[in-house]
Amino acid sequence: MTVSTLTGSIMTGSILTGYLRKCSLMICSLMKFSLMKCSIITCFLMRVYLMTCCQIIFFVLFACHSKGICKCGHQRIHHVDDSIKPENYLGETWDRHRHVHEVPTDAYGDIWFGGLGQKIGKYVRVSSDTSPDLLYQLLTEQWKLPPPNLLISVTGGAKNFYMKPHLTALFRRGLIKVAQTTGAWIITGGTHAGVMKHVGQAVREYVLSSGSMEGQIVAIGVATWGAIHNRRPLVHLEGRFPAHYSLDMQSQGHLSCLDNNHSHFLLVDDGTHGCYGVEIELRSRLERLISQHGVRIPVVCVVLNGGPGTLSVSIMCVVLNGGSGTLSVSIISLWC
Repeated sequence: MTVSTLTGSIMTGSILTGYLRKCSLMICSLMKFSLMKCSIITCFLMRVYLMTCCQIIFFVLFACHSKGICKCGHQRIHHVDDSIKPENYLGETWDRHRHVHEVPTDAYGDIWFGGLGQKIGKYVRVSSDTSPDLLYQLLTEQWKLPPPNLLISVTGGAKNFYMKPHLTALFRRGLIKVAQTTGAWIITGGTHAGVMKHVGQAVREYVLSSGSMEGQIVAIGVATWGAIHNRRPLVHLEGRFPAHYSLDMQSQGHLSCLDNNHSHFLLVDDGTHGCYGVEIELRSRLERLISQHGVRIPVVCVVLNGGPGTLSVSIMCVVLNGGSGTLSVSIISLWC
């Protein structure tokens, strides 16, 4: 079985070392891809890829050409030699479907944020074209998560926002109580900001108060690989067990740090750098698959703050609270 990924999404081939000790490994050399020269074959029937840009097309001849910045967002040095094309390609429009190739994943394993009370989580870089069935197999068969009885999909504001203390306490207490008593999976955008940070802090409060791994809350972050700050320590051909991740908020710029209180991360890659929202479609497909798995699993979508982009997530029913941000205005304009 082969675990692979896209240049933009790196998956779980090497999760084998730490998780598949009973499986035999075979390493074979790949063709001319610079990110990963090896493909790991295991008994796990799953193939996960990541995305990599295979053709450099610069933004503007006089501005970005000197900096070597491709329209995928990566610098020239992060492309393989074969992707560097003559200057007559400068005016061509970059297209992910034509200018990105899949290669086996090179980022997976355990992730550790350091600090008091922090537990080791799991992570993998996967292609945006990855089958949700493979992701579900990874979660349940490789990461050994028991199938959920309920799926709580939390979405909304991706930037930090103020919430009154009593509402914050109510949200956190209610979320954890439901997740703990029902054996639910919580799925968020996985970064240390906005609604994802509120979910992470709720999980942390529970962990510190319980002091036990029993009844651990499953908080799965589905984030865009190319928008994650300080992601290089996560990359290794044979996996990281663990990868030491630094939550460096001050230098993140327009990128985002992963939230240190989520337990699992699916980092979705489409070959671009600095672009947000890459994970939305794959996350929706995964949630839909989980809800239809076996006996239908109920899905609850919790929207906290947010803007028009939040509507990209499929929501069957929405309850609006006055003053909930620009999202409420957008929904009203759609229905009225």
